Amino acid sequence: MKDALLIRYSIFLIAVFSGIFLAQDQGLIRLILSSDQSYISEAIVVLWIIGMGMCSYRIIEANRWLDVGIGYRRKEFEVVSQRHWGPIDIIGRLLFRLGLVGTVYGFWVALSGLDLEHLTDNATIAQEIGILMGGMQIAIVTTLVGAVTNIILVMGLRFLEGAYQKILAEEYL
Repeated sequence: MKDALLIRYSIFLIAVFSGIFLAQDQGLIRLILSSDQSYISEAIVVLWIIGMGMCSYRIIEANRWLDVGIGYRRKEFEVVSQRHWGPIDIIGRLLFRLGLVGTVYGFWVALSGLDLEHLTDNATIAQEIGILMGGMQIAIVTTLVGAVTNIILVMGLRFLEGAYQKILAEEYL
């Protein structure tokens, strides 16, 4: 089928954006983004959007190459494909690592705010637990956002990898 890659990738994108719409409809996205006072989750989402845009552009390009050929020799194509694939892979790794940075930051916020010497009454204990929970919220949210966006981008990257392997295997060069 001429546009099978594009059709499969479009179905994948529909599933991703349906999930995002459902999460928004349930108020989860607002909850997640408001829970992270470090703004690391927002940075992760922006990087994910850039990565998905790059991946989508390269998949459209690969689909065109599958249709009409590309005019590269095998070695040249391997270099070009790595140049196309590399930045998207780096963004995917960065998403996950930023999530881990958010985890460490959240734990730091949680633990640096504790004042164990003044835990004498219930009001102070409740205040300290609030600080602890705020830091843990940052840790959990940034880890979740980083991991989920990484998984989605890597899945998109697998579509691109499959297209490049098909180009190499079927001598579209």
